[in-house]
Amino acid sequence: MLTRRALVLLAACGGGGEVAPVKPPEPAIPVAVPITGGVAAPAVTVAGVVSTDQGPPPVVVLLDPQGQRRLAAAASWKDASLGAWTAGPKTAGDMASHETILEATILGRDPKQVVEGFIDDRVGVLDPLKLPEDDPPPPEEDEGDESGGTGTAMALEEGKMGRKPSPPVGPWRGRLDDIGFARAGRYAGVVGEVSNAKLEHVPAVVIANPTTKAAAVVTAVLDLEAMIGVLSEGQLRPLRIQFHRDRDHEREAPKDWLDVELAAMLTIDGKPVDLGAIKPALDDARQKHRLGASASVDLLVGPEADAQKLVDVFVGLDRAGVTLIGLGLVPTLEQRKANLPPVVADGPLNANGDLDKAVIRTYVKRNIPKITYCYEKELLAIPNLQGTVQVQFFITPNGNVASASGAGMNASVASCVASVIKTMTFPKPRGGGGVQVNYPFSFRPEGAFKK
Repeated sequence: MLTRRALVLLAACGGGGEVAPVKPPEPAIPVAVPITGGVAAPAVTVAGVVSTDQGPPPVVVLLDPQGQRRLAAAASWKDASLGAWTAGPKTAGDMASHETILEATILGRDPKQVVEGFIDDRVGVLDPLKLPEDDPPPPEEDEGDESGGTGTAMALEEGKMGRKPSPPVGPWRGRLDDIGFARAGRYAGVVGEVSNAKLEHVPAVVIANPTTKAAAVVTAVLDLEAMIGVLSEGQLRPLRIQFHRDRDHEREAPKDWLDVELAAMLTIDGKPVDLGAIKPALDDARQKHRLGASASVDLLVGPEADAQKLVDVFVGLDRAGVTLIGLGLVPTLEQRKANLPPVVADGPLNANGDLDKAVIRTYVKRNIPKITYCYEKELLAIPNLQGTVQVQFFITPNGNVASASGAGMNASVASCVASVIKTMTFPKPRGGGGVQVNYPFSFRPEGAFKK
């Protein structure tokens, strides 16, 4: 908030004495202004890849060629295409844009109101009179955040303003710095669902100049859970991909995504790929890694790509039938070293019965990703957890697992591994008898969760 200070002049002439406080004139507050001319955006020439929702656009974050953000609003997508915008007079810092849009989402502010209320990239001001009546106004002397925002967003997030917003405002998760994918080895920060569903609870749409670095677009999308705007048939529209923090990854196996990198060129599974060959390259990679068609394709973006190239790849993935697209930045070598997946090794097993040990091991190894996940989720809570789990199970004459139990290292991991084994089916043992198995698994972190 703007801080008002009174200037006190002390005079020491004649008998001396204080001069009455003099208040300087209030600084002029910038106001939102129309955008002159059109808005440059990456072009899309393929039909069926943009959203068909006819509702009004949310807050729009315009990115110039240098990656600077500016908040804007339009009454409709038609108005936006015609250049009938209202935009803030200042560029919006990353934190400022995040906190302003977060606050607008929580309080249900109209995009035009948001843009008109945003003042500066260092100190954002929203009219306290427009807060809900049972929320107290922000303190008079709150100076806000150096990088922007009102302070109200932080108070609302932390429950300091007394009242919880109602109704719920959608899937907002906060800044990527605070919340993102938690599993080792994964670098995407949001997942995008490809559909023509109605644009509900979309905090913002990012529209970048085609020459803007793709990394700046990705950073804005990660920050704001925003959609990406494009120019299609002369009209501004968002791509039909709604990004949000992952919701279901904690219930899935840890190896259920495929990395695609866009830097100087597009690579899938480490091989250069032309835009027209995305589908066969994805099919080959899925088959190689035993991934289903529903597995997420994570697009990781490097510093060499621009916004137009980024959009071209999104269109290519959409046309290839991808329904889940993760999005993140290409990790540095240091990040890759720090994010190595945990190590899970199976030890020498003992089997009492007529089923070859090599066969048992082969079938168990097919489930190593699920067993790894049993360990990985516990590492989130216990970073230095390591040791060996002994699993005992009985294979029936039909090949099913009648019973399984685990012990050692950590009760949760042992129980989870035993549950994975319990769901397995093995070949029928020869001779019609059952097989009793004792199978050890060793677990240790490999940099992913070390402090």
